[in-house]
Amino acid sequence: MHIDRQKGRLEVLAGGVLAGKTHELVRRLREAEITPGSNGRVAAFAPKTPGRPDAGHLISRDDAKFPCRFVSDSEALYGLALRGEATVVGIDEAHLFDGDLVEICERLANRGIRVIVAGLDLDANRAPYETTMHLLALGELVTKLNAVCTVCGSLASRSRRLLNVEHFTQSGAQYVPLCRQCFERVRQTNA
Repeated sequence: MHIDRQKGRLEVLAGGVLAGKTHELVRRLREAEITPGSNGRVAAFAPKTPGRPDAGHLISRDDAKFPCRFVSDSEALYGLALRGEATVVGIDEAHLFDGDLVEICERLANRGIRVIVAGLDLDANRAPYETTMHLLALGELVTKLNAVCTVCGSLASRSRRLLNVEHFTQSGAQYVPLCRQCFERVRQTNA
């Protein structure tokens, strides 16, 4: 498949926790920096959220990093992207942004900017995040990423909130990836 890197488009990376969304976003942003036509004007953004330190970088769980601006809302993201004349814009944690993110991504792509967005597709109750759902529908390139089920080792597409966080080895994690069957078993047990 030939991809025209000069035209605006929307790429969406979606999946559950620990699926590698941020890692893939960082990989694509690094690649974009050296791609002819981007002129190195690649910008990354993430939402400012309470309790999340502004480290100045997107940081994946395997320590892949990319410089990032943490913004309070989608409109701020839009202004900074245009002011920096970005040709590629990466957005992490799309599900945590305000509802205007979908329109902002469309406006950026319509201006000829390559927009790469990563976010959770389902919450811990299997309800779709509205912002991610709309982005998935509008994206030209959509990638669904899966983790490994922490119970059985199968393909995990669900995220479950931990009830006893201190017994999980992943530092700071409050959710675990589960496959369809293990998610249902845990849900029924806790019902």
